[in-house]
This record gives sequence, structure tokens and C-alpha cells, in this order.
Amino acid sequence: MLTAGFCVPLSSQVSVQIGSGDTLEVSNVINLELSGDWTNEGAFTAGNGTVTFNGASGTQLMVNISGETFHNLAVNKAAGTVQLMSPITVNGSVSMQSGDLNLNGGVLTLGSNASVSETAGNTIYGTTGYVIAVRSLNAPTAENVAGLGIIITSSADLGSTWVKRQHTPGTGGGNSGIKRSFTVIPDNNTGLDATLVFIYDESELNGLTESELTLFRSTDDGATWTGVGGTLDGGNNTITLSGVNSFSMWTAAASSAPLPVQLIEFMISTLRTNTELKWKTETETDSYGFEIERKLVTNPSQPATRNAEPVTSWSKVGFVKGAGISTSPREYSFVDKVTVAGRYAYRLKQISQNGTFGYSGSIETVISPPEDFALLNNYPNPFNPTTTIEYELPLEVKVNLVIYDNLGRQVRTLVENVQPAGYYKAVFDAQGLSSGMYYYRIVAGDFVKVKKLLFVK
Repeated sequence: MLTAGFCVPLSSQVSVQIGSGDTLEVSNVINLELSGDWTNEGAFTAGNGTVTFNGASGTQLMVNISGETFHNLAVNKAAGTVQLMSPITVNGSVSMQSGDLNLNGGVLTLGSNASVSETAGNTIYGTTGYVIAVRSLNAPTAENVAGLGIIITSSADLGSTWVKRQHTPGTGGGNSGIKRSFTVIPDNNTGLDATLVFIYDESELNGLTESELTLFRSTDDGATWTGVGGTLDGGNNTITLSGVNSFSMWTAAASSAPLPVQLIEFMISTLRTNTELKWKTETETDSYGFEIERKLVTNPSQPATRNAEPVTSWSKVGFVKGAGISTSPREYSFVDKVTVAGRYAYRLKQISQNGTFGYSGSIETVISPPEDFALLNNYPNPFNPTTTIEYELPLEVKVNLVIYDNLGRQVRTLVENVQPAGYYKAVFDAQGLSSGMYYYRIVAGDFVKVKKLLFVK
């Protein structure tokens, strides 16, 4: 074990390499200044120390075999970046004095007392990976959560609040947002009447005109975006939005290149076997239409939850044409008839005129099984030459549905297999048979029922 308990900087270090089975322990305040890489195959105890990357140029690597916990982490390079090669945790401060920290797909977790300090042009970035912090926000006043760049004010108690900062641009309709977004998830997420200040760095503009920046929000993890406005302060690199009653995912994009289609509502209701989907768009840009997709999630004995992991693949069940270009709200609906009992997920595939597409978040409903066995009256009756027979199964069972003539002879077998609980229909085509009275008989476990039907040519 190597122990560093000094109160002076070790500024001559070129790199640090902790071998497998070794431990570097900082028992007091120490500043390790590195112009080279950090490699840890063993164990590191940070104490109250600071690790500063101050290489002259190029990329310095942070290689940690099983993740790493630092107290303070600083980047103060003359040029270039520091690049993560695995997840890390910081319990003190992350200070970007000069140079950048490239997440490189890694996760930077900020401890309960940790904070980020950035200077203009010297930031944490990365098209993959994110920074995350959890804070208790009780009636916060201008709270810059963990220094991440989102300031929240609200008279409400948000409770434990999960804040994630990402740098992958939001996209939609061929347009992109800036290279920064926030996901905010508080325990209490209704009736907040909050004010949000979104801070950005000019290095994140992603080619957009700064004077055109406006806020967008997403409630489906970036699948669709809604423009919500906000007041831009280009001098301080902020966009302020008041009257926020709930938090979700936020980014900024140019008003001249918005992120369509802006889906603001997606709801579901079910009556017996009819599931009605309703959705509303705020605006649409080159919208061709919406494919409705469905998949079975699980059996009806489990409660419905949003965004569960379904057990079957998505399948298209319908299409609704879009508005093309629209600057005002549009409402849509679609009814899907599902017969087999179970919990189902639905989503919208939003297709643009040029063939590009994106998905909404999924919502779920339950088709409850019938309470008892039933054989319903056929319709139409009399009929020529086809009629529909409906029946209901409260549980999975083998079903035999057979047609007999007036002399008791079997003339058709409509169903002969095991079926899960649900609502079913079978079509009887009497073409080629003589007019007259016929009978249909169902056997489903112990349930046996016979009814009449009349074929009239």
C-alpha cells in the first residue's frame, strides 16, 4: 500500500499507475498534479485530496478498471482534453479551469456534496455518457443543482430530485438542438409553478444561431419535443422559463430550425375490447403521418406500468395521416380492437415526408378477461351466406366450436384448439349448404352451450 499524507503538492508527477493488488491512499490534503495519464488497476482512497490534470496538450486518459472515487478533480490544461475510460464518482468538486473533460460514454456521478465548476469554453462534454446528481430540493430558491447548469426556483417541495446532464443533441425532422440537455425527475412532480434557468456554453451551440435559441421539452426521453419558449439572455448564456408545473427533459434549439413533430399529449382508454388512443401535436413540420404500434407486455394479473419491458415484438396495427405542416395544435385518435386478455403497450411511429421517423414513448392498458364463459347470439340472423359467432373465455382452455344441421350431422368445425382468456369471434360461411335451421355448439372445458341460426338463401 502506498500512503500519501502530505499537505503539499506533488507537482512533479508525470502520471500515476496503481498496479493490480496495490492501494494508493490519501490520508490528508494533497494535490497530485499529472501531466500524463491516470491508470488504476488496484485501489485508490481519495481522502481530501485533489487530482489535477495539467498536461501541456493532447489527451490525458483516466483508466479505471472498476470505477473510481475522487474527492476533488480538476482539469487545468494548456490545451487538449481529459478523457474518461470508465465511470467515476466525485465527492468534492469538479473544476474545469482550462481544458475539457470528455465523458466518452462514461458516467460521472456527483456525490451528495459534490459540485461542478466550469469556465467559458472549458466544460464537461461528450456525445455519449452523462453527469448525474441527486439532491433534496425543498422550496428551492435559485438552486443551481450540483453546479450542473440548471437553476430551479419553486415554492413547492420537490423532494429527492434526480438531475442528469447529457450532451447528445436532441433531433427531429432533420433538425438538431444544442449539445446540452437536462433530465429532471423529482419525487413531487405536479403543481410546482417553478422557474427554470437553463445555462449553456457557446461551445455547445452545434452550429445554431444563438439569438434564435428557445427551450424545448420532452416527456418521452427525447423521442419527441415540444417548443415551450423562454427568455434568452445571450450575454449570460441563459434561457429562463416560468410557470413550469412539472419537470422532464429539456434542451435548447433554434426557433428557425425546431424539433418537430411536437407531441404534447398521448392518452389511452379501454372499454371491453376497444382501446382508444388520442394524441395532440403542438406543431408539425413535414409530417406524413403516424403508424400505431402495439405489443403484448404480460398477462392481466400484473398491474399496468409505463415503459415496461414487453415480451412480444412491436407490430403495426393502424395508420393515421398527419397534417403535413401545421403551426397550430392538431388532435388525432385511433381505435384498436384487441380480443386476447392481457397488458398491452402502444406507441406512435411519427413519419416525416422524407421517410425519416421517430417514436413516442409507450403507454399501456389492460384488457381484462371475461368474468365467465359465454356463447353469444350470432349476427346477422337470419343470414346469407355468412354470420358471425362470438364467445368469451375467462381462462385458457381448449375450444371446440362446431356447426350441425337440423338432423344433427356435423357440417363445419370452426374452432378446434387451445385459446387464452379473451373475447373471440368466428365466421360461419354456409355457401354450398341448403337453406334451413342450423345449430352451433361450443365445448370449452366444462362449459357446453348450443344455439340456433337460420340460413335463408
